[in-house]
Amino acid sequence: MKEFKISDSEGYAYSKESGDKNEIHLNNLTGYNSIFNHKIVYGTLIFLKILKKLEFKKLNQYSINIQFIKAFKYNVPIKYSKTKIFQRDFGLA
Repeated sequence: MKEFKISDSEGYAYSKESGDKNEIHLNNLTGYNSIFNHKIVYGTLIFLKILKKLEFKKLNQYSINIQFIKAFKYNVPIKYSKTKIFQRDFGLA
């Protein structure tokens, strides 16, 4: 399994790039008061980073099904393979 982390600053940059200003991804207090008890990483940001790391070049040749079962947390290692994405004690997809 390989791994990477997504930092808070990457989340803020992605917010600006995507235009998604949902506070659950950006604000500690909002995250704490949510059902997750912490800010959560953008699922699309995780997806894009993994596509780059797995070096998918032509998406029309693949079928991808991702179900986010548990929320991912910033600054915690995300482990992945071609069939699984997870964080110890946190995220699962």
